[in-house]
Amino acid sequence: MTPEEFNQIYPGNMQIGDPATSDGGTTGLDLGRFSYNGAVGLTYNAFSVSSAIDGHMDPRPIMDVGVMNGNLPGPLIAIDEDDELFLTLTNVGMVMRPDLFEQHTIHFHGYPNASAFYDGVPDASVAMNIGGSMSYYYLAPDAGTYFWHCHVTPAEHLQMGMVGQLYVRPRQNRVPVGDRLYDSLLKQQTDPRTKSDCVSDILCGTPVPLADNGAVQEKNRATNSPYMYAYNDGDGSTRYDVEYPLQIHGFDPNFHFVGMTFNPEDFAGMKDKYFLLNGRSYPDTVQAGPMQTPSSDGTKHFSQPLPAIINIPAGGRALLRVSDLDVTEYQTLGSLGVPLR
Repeated sequence: MTPEEFNQIYPGNMQIGDPATSDGGTTGLDLGRFSYNGAVGLTYNAFSVSSAIDGHMDPRPIMDVGVMNGNLPGPLIAIDEDDELFLTLTNVGMVMRPDLFEQHTIHFHGYPNASAFYDGVPDASVAMNIGGSMSYYYLAPDAGTYFWHCHVTPAEHLQMGMVGQLYVRPRQNRVPVGDRLYDSLLKQQTDPRTKSDCVSDILCGTPVPLADNGAVQEKNRATNSPYMYAYNDGDGSTRYDVEYPLQIHGFDPNFHFVGMTFNPEDFAGMKDKYFLLNGRSYPDTVQAGPMQTPSSDGTKHFSQPLPAIINIPAGGRALLRVSDLDVTEYQTLGSLGVPLR
């Protein structure tokens, strides 16, 4: 596998709650696929000149989708290792608080950025004023689960829901059926762009197994698609059948009410009252599918696109991509009757 093999077109039909990627069609912007989760997505298509990404986004869908489709968690971002991601942040302001002029950024938490300029920490990069836009550039070098959030007054903006899930899927997912996983991992070590040197690099994230267990890439009999993995393990140990993003979050209704009614916010007195999974508190956590909420335009929009229900096939494995974005309270996640590894 080489870094040139990136930006693969999503093979299926997008569903509510799926990552904000497009099918690479030649029609350019396909709003019907992205209006549900607050994101306007574009993907480069090497076979179509008309769909090349030039950094330009039509302001109308940005305003329609960005203002009306506020949701918790924020848009889910899922990319493949070696992908190049161009992410445009537009600060559209707040309909209910036109007096505010706060800046916003995007910070990929725990993510190995190529430059501090794109890190989103205001004192080391730049922040967007209302009406401004900025395109962030990311290369996906390390598979794993991360999250993104606004890094301007993060305690407030995390509380206000400016957070979302982010994960990078490994190169090992693209190993052809029948090929040995161990040989594929060794091949990565021969390229300086994909090498993970666990001898001299303290950030080494892809150690080579001590021995080859003979594992090969196989097809999942239930889906007839190649198996997926959490990491480039070289031995199939992180293989899974289904994956679920689970974002733990907290909510302080008093803090929101004060901010909404033009009063000074009490940061010292902030305390999360409600425990949320993917933006939901019980009994909404046991409701399947996306949830809708009436917005200021008089129509319903998907405010909690990601369900919190986990369905694992009998005898199968599930990859839970967990991140905790609480501000004042911190929780753990357990499973009753199903062992976690």
